[in-house]
Amino acid sequence: MEGRGTKIETFGINIDNLGIIWNLSTRRECTMLCQNQSQRHSAKLPRTFRTFAVLDRLLFYHQDFKKCVEEFIHRARSLAEIEQSMLANENNQQLVDDYSSERTRLEKFNRLHAESVDDVRNNKKHKKELQEEIHSTMDWIFQIEAELSSFEVEMRTMEQQLEHISVNKEVVERQYLILSRCKV
Repeated sequence: MEGRGTKIETFGINIDNLGIIWNLSTRRECTMLCQNQSQRHSAKLPRTFRTFAVLDRLLFYHQDFKKCVEEFIHRARSLAEIEQSMLANENNQQLVDDYSSERTRLEKFNRLHAESVDDVRNNKKHKKELQEEIHSTMDWIFQIEAELSSFEVEMRTMEQQLEHISVNKEVVERQYLILSRCKV
């Protein structure tokens, strides 16, 4: 019952025919493994091992092929892990790209914020200078108004004196006229 190519009848089944059927079935499974997404390989493992267990019981030589299938499954699993890692790396790259983009935007806003803070600080400084200039100008205006008021008071006093002098002048002129007539 051992060995490759041995034609043995067991329970009325020709082992060579079973091998052909098994090869077709296994090829179909391998094709399905190759075509399916790598994440589905793990689901195929129990079925594959059951198939090999049946072949072991039938004493069908399949060790070379079994090693090839196990190697294939191992590589398919590795490929699946690599693909997942690549997807994760793509997602990480997207995160890195998003982070870089957001960092650029943050730097732009930080620059705009710093410029705005400087502008506000400069405007406050200029406002303070203008307020000081207004205060200084108001002080100057108050001084001029005080001088004007003082001048107006002095003018009223002078006008009153002038009026008083004018009255006295008239009195003196009348007296002079009177005396000058008398002397004549």
